[in-house]
Amino acid sequence: MRAAALAHGVLRELAATSLPDGRTLLDELDVISGVSGGAVVAASFALDRERHLRDFESRFLRRNVTRDMFRALLNPVTLVRLMSRRFARGDLYGEVLDRWLFRGATFDALAQRPRAPFVMLNATDLGVGARVEFTQDMFDAICVDLSSYPLARAVAASAAAPPAVTPLALRNHAGRCGYHLPADATPAGTPGEALDLRRELRTRELRAWQQATRYPWLQLADGSIVDDLGVRALTDAMLAFEAETTQDARPIILITVDAAADTGPHLARRRRAPGELETARRAAQVTLERNSTESQLLVRRLLDGLAQRRGESGRRTYLVEVDPRRMADAAEREAVMAAPTTLGLPPALADRIVDAGAQLLREAGEFHRLQSDLAPR
Repeated sequence: MRAAALAHGVLRELAATSLPDGRTLLDELDVISGVSGGAVVAASFALDRERHLRDFESRFLRRNVTRDMFRALLNPVTLVRLMSRRFARGDLYGEVLDRWLFRGATFDALAQRPRAPFVMLNATDLGVGARVEFTQDMFDAICVDLSSYPLARAVAASAAAPPAVTPLALRNHAGRCGYHLPADATPAGTPGEALDLRRELRTRELRAWQQATRYPWLQLADGSIVDDLGVRALTDAMLAFEAETTQDARPIILITVDAAADTGPHLARRRRAPGELETARRAAQVTLERNSTESQLLVRRLLDGLAQRRGESGRRTYLVEVDPRRMADAAEREAVMAAPTTLGLPPALADRIVDAGAQLLREAGEFHRLQSDLAPR
């Protein structure tokens, strides 16, 4: 819920940022990649922009999902369903999200929306240990038609944080549709060690899914496990299409929203060793933080290199980083960072984090540079 509130605040601020021609920066949003709570925001916004901006806070952010899940679990019908091997808490979470936000919509509904951004929802396949993007390119590898897949289930998978929410199962039909693995060789014009390594890793993951008898099901859990910022697919694309992006002189604006919690300082203030649960929670945070830092550094390096190759037009390349750790107000920073990673927040705290997301975007130095460059002369 903390991640969803922060991401929603960023979208709200983009909607409030006017361009000289009367439109807003939100009208320029071409791609939105969501992970965990950010996936809830990405899918809800792409499905119905106006409804999302109008009442996402009342329909989701101010609700206690944990309480509603618990009430649903007490339903005798649900208890019977949970006894089946075909239904688990992750499936229940998908049904709750569908009732509140998605109303039976599938990915085909996103394709039919005019002016909607291209959406990438990210999850983790625990079996292979691989990143899963809910795009048709990726689903071709397991011979599944994404257009008919329920949007709520994809969001639930991306936000299925263990142990509160169990993984969601997706059947692997690889080998039934004539899919062929992409060539391993680096294409002409895009050499580079980083690209080679990333392609090799992705090829290994795709090759594993082709063993449908060994991996008949994808067990989909929180995308933060392998890609906490949701930028891996974007950086892979930038590496693969380096020549094309260099020749394109249009402005490139990338906004990253990092909603990671930080309990490190709290643990460091005392001599006494933390308990088992606290230690496990912090250990998971450290893993996510290191992955996020690596992703952020790679994004910076790629965009810096792209700006240099584009020459004069490279000035119009912007990386705006929204990170609560950069908040100047210590009290606000502490409040946002200390918010628990749960499926429900007190409404006042949720509103506070939404405002923090908007404020962090407004105060980012790169965002000021962008606004200055866009101002009418």
